[in-house]
Amino acid sequence: MADSTMMLALRRYDGEAAWTDTCLTNGASLSGLVPDNEGNAQLSCYAFPNHSPDADTLLMLRLPGSKMPSLVASGVPVLRLVSHVQDCFPTLVKVRPMTSFESDTESDEDEDAVQERKRRKLLTHPTPAPPNDDVAIEAYCARWEASLRIVSEAELPDELECMQVDAALAKSAFSTAVPGYYLLAELPPVLNAAMKANVGFAVLHAAHPPGHLAIATPVQGQLPSDVGMYVHSVYTFNGQRESTECGAGKTSSEMVDNIRRRHASGTFTKLVLPTRTWEDVAATTLLPLAKHFVGDLRLRKVMQTLPMAPVCIRLT
Repeated sequence: MADSTMMLALRRYDGEAAWTDTCLTNGASLSGLVPDNEGNAQLSCYAFPNHSPDADTLLMLRLPGSKMPSLVASGVPVLRLVSHVQDCFPTLVKVRPMTSFESDTESDEDEDAVQERKRRKLLTHPTPAPPNDDVAIEAYCARWEASLRIVSEAELPDELECMQVDAALAKSAFSTAVPGYYLLAELPPVLNAAMKANVGFAVLHAAHPPGHLAIATPVQGQLPSDVGMYVHSVYTFNGQRESTECGAGKTSSEMVDNIRRRHASGTFTKLVLPTRTWEDVAATTLLPLAKHFVGDLRLRKVMQTLPMAPVCIRLT
């Protein structure tokens, strides 16, 4: 744990003075090595959904190493990059089975009659326009991006005191003798029932431990967490495919083959093939550093109960 990247999330609800443990789950990350002045560094892009209509959220990322990390980008460009990488992989979606009533009704009509009936239904009961998620996400990013900063071990206590956070809480969670830095993000309340990713940032930092990509995993302080299961999609470059806790998972083509061989796409699920390639993503991303990723792009789904061990992907 000492050499790994760690994450602590705290919430302070309206009308309360104390901060309590929470966990930003159902997120995704994209990581790989890129060249820097001293060899190679790890570029990590994180995207999380934050739904906290009645609470402020403080996100703390501990990045080990003696060299100060660099904040590369934040907000919409990072969220878009991670989303586009997700499009490079297949998904399984649930299919609502047709009821016998629907089947019998439509079997007695020809296709034109069915379409006309549906058209009249829409005219009578028009479907409301879906909310513009992109606008809402961009507006929310504008509210928290200015709070992003990276502080040293020595500066952290003063930062926490300004936010009225008990320094002992962070100290117990990040108990380690290894030097490091902290990325802090203050997230205001937001209604996000659809759990769309609305918090994202990219940071360039030392790769610890050597020969691995370290993925931020949640730690718990002195207070109980309100999330028992942590779910995260880990996208990495140049990781080894192995059946161990350091494995990087499968490539997109391997996942498609695996789904087809297992007949996972059937009556109640549908296989949705990738709509992009990494070459497509690299050609349009607003993060030039990401274009330096090399090796196979792999996906590993993390689903673990808390507390959990750190996630470190072994490089080839």
